[in-house]
Amino acid sequence: MAGDLLGEMNMANLPLVEVTIGDYGADESAMVRYRQEGSVRALALGNRGPIRLDEYGRLEAQILDSYKRYGFYIFEGVFDRAELEEVERDIADMLDRAPASKDAPLDRQGRPALGADR
Repeated sequence: MAGDLLGEMNMANLPLVEVTIGDYGADESAMVRYRQEGSVRALALGNRGPIRLDEYGRLEAQILDSYKRYGFYIFEGVFDRAELEEVERDIADMLDRAPASKDAPLDRQGRPALGADR
């Protein structure tokens, strides 16, 4: 189930760019496992769901309690499909225009990279 939820969180049409998260040498497989297990644990926290209000128009107590316990709450279903697709297009454009490598002035298509002038 957690894998299904994680899949729903990913934006389906974004280009997947292979990047090295870090170089952990002989411990690389342990770090991959650590990140995967952390994702499963995060999805099982119970600190996500739709916005729910009480009879006074305030966030339900369960949401506030979860926020106090974990320090954050993930609201689901806040944006409709059209809004999410617009954000996805913008993110895909930014990724497409990202520097080809660290500190590169050009993107993968040879254009000035987004933010390279900063």
